[in-house]
Amino acid sequence: MKLMDLGNLLSICIPTYNRGEYLRQCLDSLIPWAKENGFPIYIVDDNSADHTEQVILDARQKYGGIHYQRNSENLGMYLNTLKVVSTPGTEYVWMMGDDDRVITQDLHSILEYIENGADYIVLNSIACNSTMESVKRPKIIRCDKDLEYAVGMHEKLLSDLSTWAYHGFMSSMIARKDMLVNESVPYAEEAFQYYKNNWLPLIMFYRGIVGKKGIFRCKPLIENRADSRHLKKTFWELSVIGRVTALESLESSGYSRNALREAVGLGALDIAYFALNSKKVNREVTLCNKFVKDSDIISRRFKVITFLIDHLPFFFVGIVAEIIEKLKE
Repeated sequence: MKLMDLGNLLSICIPTYNRGEYLRQCLDSLIPWAKENGFPIYIVDDNSADHTEQVILDARQKYGGIHYQRNSENLGMYLNTLKVVSTPGTEYVWMMGDDDRVITQDLHSILEYIENGADYIVLNSIACNSTMESVKRPKIIRCDKDLEYAVGMHEKLLSDLSTWAYHGFMSSMIARKDMLVNESVPYAEEAFQYYKNNWLPLIMFYRGIVGKKGIFRCKPLIENRADSRHLKKTFWELSVIGRVTALESLESSGYSRNALREAVGLGALDIAYFALNSKKVNREVTLCNKFVKDSDIISRRFKVITFLIDHLPFFFVGIVAEIIEKLKE
């Protein structure tokens, strides 16, 4: 592949909001590789109130291939992600989370996969702590070699990446732009009642890979900043209902109900962990609500656990939550 062609081949797309210091680290890791190959970096700032704009202006002094837009009002993650991914004119786009970092010495493999005809590439990652100073898990998806997915194997990929809900990890996803941005197949608005979370990339990516071929890169190329979000009132909605809603929306795109049920990827301890912590934060939250009871892809075990926790006296919630957290360690 000729160097002159690379600038039209791949762009890195970063939606960002109020995470200036994380974004600085992300760009510091990306710029050397992007600059060497002439890959443009597109950033859409969703009207941040911190020093995000200055971070981007500083980064542009290091690399002129950074394209920056700042929204005049906050659009939310759904619209902001769509905006940044729709902007480049390159054949491939790489959705990048503003709080992650790349491992530059091995990024050349991405070009090799594209040269070999991959429509999409999924990257493994290292799970670090919130400061990136220590490794929590050296390889999030355990594997011994790269995994290839032929046309028709989209459900297999979804199943393989359900571990740790990896199918929702934005920075792992590289694909042809027309797979992610397809105006002939509009997004269903009802799928985004919880759009202020990171499940939009899941819908964009898995809707697009049906009928395509790709590869999973076993050796990690991303450092994933774990625990970078604070627990909020909407913890249950963001971590569980947002995930399930996104997966449910894929049924009309060529995924079976059984495949989607398996992709929820929450064991008994995970369900209890999310439910108990949500109830600790907002004691009035109704966990086993109509959504949980009526969902076709939520298992019976899931419904029973949330129902029991929903009716657990608040006095016991903290005690049980501590026990569950110790069991998960």
